[in-house]
Amino acid sequence: MHKIKNFLRIIIAYFYLLYYRFPQKKLHIVGITGTDGKTTTANFLYQLLSRNGYKVGLISTINAQIGDKKIDTGFHVTSPAPQVVIKLLNQMVQSGIEYAVLEVTSHGLSQNRFAGIHFDYGVITNITSDHLDYHKTYKNYLYAKAKLILKSTLTFINKDDKLSFKQLKQIAFKNSKKVKPYSLEYLSAEYRKLLKKTLKTNYPGVYNQQNALAALVVFAYINGKEISKNDILDLKELKPLTGRFNKIDNQFGINIVIDFAHTPNALFRILSEINNLRNSNEKIISVFGCAGLRDASKRPVMGQIAGKLADMVIVTAEDPRTEKLNKINEQIVSGIKNVNGKYEVEENRQNAINKAISMAKPGDWVVITGKGHEKSMCFGATETPWSDFQAVEKALRRL
Repeated sequence: MHKIKNFLRIIIAYFYLLYYRFPQKKLHIVGITGTDGKTTTANFLYQLLSRNGYKVGLISTINAQIGDKKIDTGFHVTSPAPQVVIKLLNQMVQSGIEYAVLEVTSHGLSQNRFAGIHFDYGVITNITSDHLDYHKTYKNYLYAKAKLILKSTLTFINKDDKLSFKQLKQIAFKNSKKVKPYSLEYLSAEYRKLLKKTLKTNYPGVYNQQNALAALVVFAYINGKEISKNDILDLKELKPLTGRFNKIDNQFGINIVIDFAHTPNALFRILSEINNLRNSNEKIISVFGCAGLRDASKRPVMGQIAGKLADMVIVTAEDPRTEKLNKINEQIVSGIKNVNGKYEVEENRQNAINKAISMAKPGDWVVITGKGHEKSMCFGATETPWSDFQAVEKALRRL
């Protein structure tokens, strides 16, 4: 069935490419993939190009930008269907856009949603185990991501992600495709320090430095020159992304952070960074769940990460779909118990957020992850309006 659907997408893609007279050939296209960081990197690059006078469009899983037109994609989305991608590319051409930045997911690559589209540049931010409910094995997942290499003239790969870099480089070598590594180690000590300082307010953490570097490398390549000090300083003007390390101001002195982190790697990164930011007397309260009908193997792993790095974990709902929520939460809790972490289970996400904020003292960190920018939560087969931001507002009003 999957093979038939994937073949049909190729037919659909070429029909629309013919109908719109091959808009992809009139654009310089950058594709960005990775387990984590692809949305942030895509937005970084889009803003860098736009601020420096390039006519550029963007298609990501949280937003799309074509000229002055903003398109909200904040529900449960992966890469759009091929006809949607091609239609958006055509709109870019009609708007006089020359560069297109596309966030490219493993599902999108595996399911031929980018059929007929060649990328001038590809970027792979990192690869860690995810989406095994669909790809079944890490190897399949890796090869799905690696399709971007095969579809790109030149691919930039994060050398700091050592294991996947080695594997992807081998794939590129076997297929005679060009790859170019990027790494924080390649920057001078002065530039690394400047990059960290520039990003620390809105985008703290080494992982965001890697995301920014990926965008800087592609930007410099398009510009035909080396990364400059001014390019790094320009990152100060980047607008914060919804659902990516968003700190919520409040009168109670609590550090409340909303982030989309929904993989073991992303959860580890954000909780590790907050451990670096907090004072010794400040507690971390982690609020998260795991999605139903998705990769179940990551549930105890994420529980173990949160149990180890947070002082208290409140396990709750995150799109249970048709799975039993108590079963999902039990799998998460099994990981927390492995490290003797403190936890509570509160199935109602609003009540979980209420509880976390009510138990926090001034200076403590409440870290709410898994939903980020999303505007709905799925119970059964029904999408119910939901926003972590609104939930935090309600919790703060209760205080």
